[in-house]
Amino acid sequence: MFALDNKMIWAKQTGLLPIHLDPKEKMERFIMLDGGYYDFCLDLADNEDINPEMCFSKAWSTNTKNYVIVDNKQSKIIVHNWLLHTSTTLQTDIVTNKFNQFVQILNRNTYKSDEDLVPFVLGLFRQMRNLTGEKNDSIIALNLLYRLLISLQEDINKIDCDEWKIEDVQIPAQFDYFVETIRAGVKNITPDFDLILRHCSGPLFQEAHREVSLFNQNRDLFGGVSSSIEFALTNYSSIHYTPQYLARSIVENAIQNIDLNKESIKILDPACGSGAFLLESLKILKDRGYMGKIHIIGWDCSPSAISTVTFLLNYEQRKQWGVKKLIYDVKLVEDSLLENWDDDYDLIVMNPPFLAWELIKSNNSKDAILSALTGVTLKKRPNQAAAFFYQAINSLAPKGVLGAVLPSSILLLDQYAQLRDKILQKCKLRAIARLGNFIFEDALADVSFIIAKYELDERNPEAIWCRNRKGIAYDAIKSWRKMKYNQIPNFSTDDFSIYTTSRFPIINNNWNIIPMRDEQFLYLLKNWQCIGKLVPLTDIFDIYQGLLTGKKGIFEISISEYKQLPDDEKIYYRPLINSGTINCGKIQIKNYIWFPYNKNGVTINSENDLQRLRETWNHIAPYRAELKTRKSVKNWWELTRPRTWQFSPKFRLYSMRFGNSSSFGIGEEDNYVIEEGNAFEFKQSEKYQKDDFFFYLSLFSSNIFERLLSIYSKRILAGYDLGKAQIKDIPIIDVKENNIREGEPYKKMVTIGKMLSQGDSYMQNAIDNYIQIFYPDYER
Repeated sequence: MFALDNKMIWAKQTGLLPIHLDPKEKMERFIMLDGGYYDFCLDLADNEDINPEMCFSKAWSTNTKNYVIVDNKQSKIIVHNWLLHTSTTLQTDIVTNKFNQFVQILNRNTYKSDEDLVPFVLGLFRQMRNLTGEKNDSIIALNLLYRLLISLQEDINKIDCDEWKIEDVQIPAQFDYFVETIRAGVKNITPDFDLILRHCSGPLFQEAHREVSLFNQNRDLFGGVSSSIEFALTNYSSIHYTPQYLARSIVENAIQNIDLNKESIKILDPACGSGAFLLESLKILKDRGYMGKIHIIGWDCSPSAISTVTFLLNYEQRKQWGVKKLIYDVKLVEDSLLENWDDDYDLIVMNPPFLAWELIKSNNSKDAILSALTGVTLKKRPNQAAAFFYQAINSLAPKGVLGAVLPSSILLLDQYAQLRDKILQKCKLRAIARLGNFIFEDALADVSFIIAKYELDERNPEAIWCRNRKGIAYDAIKSWRKMKYNQIPNFSTDDFSIYTTSRFPIINNNWNIIPMRDEQFLYLLKNWQCIGKLVPLTDIFDIYQGLLTGKKGIFEISISEYKQLPDDEKIYYRPLINSGTINCGKIQIKNYIWFPYNKNGVTINSENDLQRLRETWNHIAPYRAELKTRKSVKNWWELTRPRTWQFSPKFRLYSMRFGNSSSFGIGEEDNYVIEEGNAFEFKQSEKYQKDDFFFYLSLFSSNIFERLLSIYSKRILAGYDLGKAQIKDIPIIDVKENNIREGEPYKKMVTIGKMLSQGDSYMQNAIDNYIQIFYPDYER
């Protein structure tokens, strides 16, 4: 049994963040924040004057549905729902005893509707934007939206534009209609201006900013084809929008690492957009009773973004903090990396642009990226986010904190290994999360976030791992907050894990985050490696990359076409392994490829020789001009990179380039050529035998190897990257040691491997019965 008259009781039970509805009132009235999904208002003020109409107004104006009142005097809970227009009374003890069911009912009645405040106001904004006729940054329409909101509090004809920091734009004749509409609200509910700006400015202006940032079709945010909209690639504030639940969680956990007894706090967001991070920072600081001065700096290259964040920060300054407590400096910039970053920021929060080098058109921006990364050796051109990340780290004050959304590639790829090393020499990570591909509405970017502090200590970071499915990250972030409220050290489900790492980095020098049970399993694997029971995969195998033709499809023929070739031409073709050829151990050839090579190299040295192969000549000669454009070939009929290791046929094990434990195979012939994938050969071939290939096929096709891929390899939508760089360190058994070949598990796995290679895929499930002996505590 627990009492319901304390906000933290509700927070601990639900994992929601309690924020005062209006800090100026100093009353126990809160909005319980769940990232915009299941938010509700909670009133613990014991104020008898509140009525249903007032509750409906507060709930609607905060973009929630329910206003929950805890009446301690009469031991009852009253739930006002504006959408259903109902007021329900329950006894306190009933709610206490069935609290989870109560919350579920609240959630069921918190579905989104077109009458919610945000879509209601956005509908008016779209109409005003049509009136202005603006195509790109709709500054006039945005300023009309500011006026429209202010009209809830002031006479529309007496608004002081300088005081509100908005432009004095011409008001269209139809504007009175919009004023009357917003004042009327929905269902006769009176809008509350202060609550709207305090609690709805994030989602409202983020969506408004999205509206004004898009104007053309057929391009996605990374330059690809899309059925939706085009974002100007130079306008990085419009590239991807941070979900409210994520921005809030990053901010609240970053601020936990700041000494709030400081006399002043300096905050920067170098790609501020509509100000989500900055406004959340002010909200958290206000609710935690910070009494010092705050200096906020925000940069963005979008005029509409700067217009919005200026309006909102001006409101915060005038209505919540005062001009002596809050100073803000918001600036329109060409590129934030071209600006002069100070080195004394107490807090930097950001979602920087995830732009690949190839998509950056400005030479100034490219120079700025390289300048920001001075001292970091990079083999390839970097993502723009890497430059923002490193610049932010170098701009922190001692004990300063960075909270940043980042592309997962910066945490994982060898390309950024030195960058990560340099950051760890200066900062300690407080939290690191791998969230997956379902964070941004407008992109399938693989997203992570970090919270880092400019100090060195012995603590390891909290790790958040999420299964790569829609909605999992949201559940994980809410559970993270609930853990902290209830002082639970770790939490793990099949979909996400939250725990403090036993060491960091977990694997080699990348910052990959894995499930908690896999981190524990990895610890055991490392111990077994130390005593020689397991070895890295590349201690046993050489892994070779498949060929490149230079012009896809031209050199391929179908099986039926191959069978019709004269025998003297068939010798120049080999069965081709490429996408879709391997499935659960079996190689199923669909095509053959022109491969005029033997152990001595190319075998067709002139066009005359080629012309004697009539069918081949007729097939590839029409592409002669196109094939000649390739720069890496001596003769136009050669493959761009045939890979010399393939010149001599040899028995090998193969894998796809991307896939999972079902993407390894062995075929019936020795003369395969692989294009999209990898080939495996024993390093010490004289010490291994043919049956060993089938043993390792079973191993690579097992559930335990799938688990090892999830730990060591880069996760992609189609499974995992099976390239050498990703799998080289996976620990496997060495069959030539310790009389392993004489044991029954070895013989069974060889048999299963042979059956898999023949297409008996059902045998894949039997592998675990024999492989467990080779791995520690496999079922952990």
